[in-house]
Amino acid sequence: MSYKKTFLCLACSRKPEGRCVAGKEWSNGSFGGWIRPVTPGEDSAITNEQRKYANDYYAVVLDYVEAQFTGQQTDGFQAENHFILQPSKWRCASKAQKSILAQLADTPKQLWSNECSDSSNGTNDRVLEATLTTHCESLFLIKVNDLAVHIEELEGKKPKVRGEFLYNGESYKFRITDPKFEQKFETHKAGVYESKIDYLTISLGEAFEGYAYKLIAAVF
Repeated sequence: MSYKKTFLCLACSRKPEGRCVAGKEWSNGSFGGWIRPVTPGEDSAITNEQRKYANDYYAVVLDYVEAQFTGQQTDGFQAENHFILQPSKWRCASKAQKSILAQLADTPKQLWSNECSDSSNGTNDRVLEATLTTHCESLFLIKVNDLAVHIEELEGKKPKVRGEFLYNGESYKFRITDPKFEQKFETHKAGVYESKIDYLTISLGEAFEGYAYKLIAAVF
């Protein structure tokens, strides 16, 4: 049996086959835990067609989204995953202002384990898949003050964009998968650029070649 949930969208990040959409549940006048709508399959991405409203607009950050689900994903480590009803019929219930993020920020001690080696261009940016044996929190909205944006040029490909920041005294540098924020830097040359920001949605992505990578899924 399907069920309906409303969530405030706090990420609509890029994935190879679509988007990773996630937000915090809104019910009976208050916010609850995180929800990540997913589809069955290896990639689990939400397609543009699936996040389209009846008026042909698309779900984006700071929308209150009403969606139907068929059940919670029980395998894997991402505790927030719920399978969407298909065909999807999402509705935008209303929109929020950025100021609401102040009451939604999470305060984890650290952004998952920092005991694993860094990736080639990241800092504290991955977790060994073998250690992720149970459901765990895989999404946080955190307060930060500054973001150093690293542009890495790749021959024949779009540049990679990474964000470096401090959180609770630890240094982190993650891939940025917020498409709107990436667009701001798509014509920039390789280098480091300072960006004044307030909040980041951080996601622990699906495992790839033995690691789950930490990503900046949204920049506010």
